[in-house]
Amino acid sequence: VADCTKTEFRDTSAKLCKPCSPVCATCHGPNTSDCLSCHSPLIVHNGSCVNFCPDGFFKHVQDSVVMCEKCDKSCLTCAGNATSCSSCTSDYRHFLGRCIAKCTDGQYLEADGQCKPCHPSCHKCHGGSESSCKECGTKDAHQVLFLHDGECKASCPSGFFGDKDLKECKPCDNACSSCAGPSASECVSCPKGSFRLGTPFGTCVANCPEGKFCYGLELPV
Repeated sequence: VADCTKTEFRDTSAKLCKPCSPVCATCHGPNTSDCLSCHSPLIVHNGSCVNFCPDGFFKHVQDSVVMCEKCDKSCLTCAGNATSCSSCTSDYRHFLGRCIAKCTDGQYLEADGQCKPCHPSCHKCHGGSESSCKECGTKDAHQVLFLHDGECKASCPSGFFGDKDLKECKPCDNACSSCAGPSASECVSCPKGSFRLGTPFGTCVANCPEGKFCYGLELPV
């Protein structure tokens, strides 16, 4: 014959048509691992006929043959196509049907799915610029940086103080122009027309008490 039937394979050394294993629909050899296609509803996986594709593979039809195709490397399991992940490997996290890189502190996720470094001042960020910080790092072992409007600063602007626990700039009390803490008794400087009572910080008052005189914007020590 010019060719063997679909349920047979060519034994070229013996020049014979020999039958496939009964589990195969078509084959290239006599073994159960030599299948090219399977009887429905079985699926070809690495030459064998299986009921389900294992983790890391999805069911795919190619040239009328139902087979297991490999998922993308980021997927632990997938369905429909290689990148439609239903679960992820340990280096990735699941987000809107995709597995995206799990970035570490000091990195952010770029639009191409890759982790990129934050600006050196940031400990955590959502972009690479100096104004994209979500949490501050340290400039050196002795310098704490404080987060303000997405930037990490060595000192906070007027009207704010540096919270060393949170590493953030927090607003002063409305009575203060600048301050060392959040309360009205921690003013470092006062608005025009009021005076600081206390040193090195204190309360802003409109008039100095008896026994003290007003000096500039602050009372002398």
